[in-house]
Amino acid sequence: MRKQFFLDLIARLKNIKNDDDYYNPSDAIKHFDLWNNNTEYLQQSQVFAFPAVFIEFLPIVWHNIGKKTQQADLDFRLHILTESLALSADNSQFQSQALAHLDLIDRIHYCLAQWEGTEYTALISRIQSLTDNNHNSILHNIEVFRTRIEDTFGSFTASHFFNPTLKTSGKLTYKL
Repeated sequence: MRKQFFLDLIARLKNIKNDDDYYNPSDAIKHFDLWNNNTEYLQQSQVFAFPAVFIEFLPIVWHNIGKKTQQADLDFRLHILTESLALSADNSQFQSQALAHLDLIDRIHYCLAQWEGTEYTALISRIQSLTDNNHNSILHNIEVFRTRIEDTFGSFTASHFFNPTLKTSGKLTYKL
């Protein structure tokens, strides 16, 4: 279930484009991965492009709702890593570039807030923002989101061993 959500989340975030070239817009986010304390050794070896988004799944508390189906609120963090050497001070000529990471965070929120009625019927809500207030050239901002998921994997039939299903918010069934 988490694997498919991870892949679908990346596909959704890849819709965010830079408007640097009207006819050939580039991806606003250059790298995606699962979170694994990726900033711990960042200064020693940079192995990914910026901006980067790492997805961290928070603990999931499942509730049985009957017929071998479980439901949970899925909380996940997006670790948004950007780099900038520009100063954000009021009199800086590069203030716009220095604050561009905040624009990206807003665009990510807008992208996920609009994600409804497709594969996932549950709304995705932002529940917390942690702004990096102690950084050098690499900024590490964290946005926490929540959605409701329903897992019917516990209701086995012979075909479920090869074709489990995941439902979100009880309306659409998504094949894993």
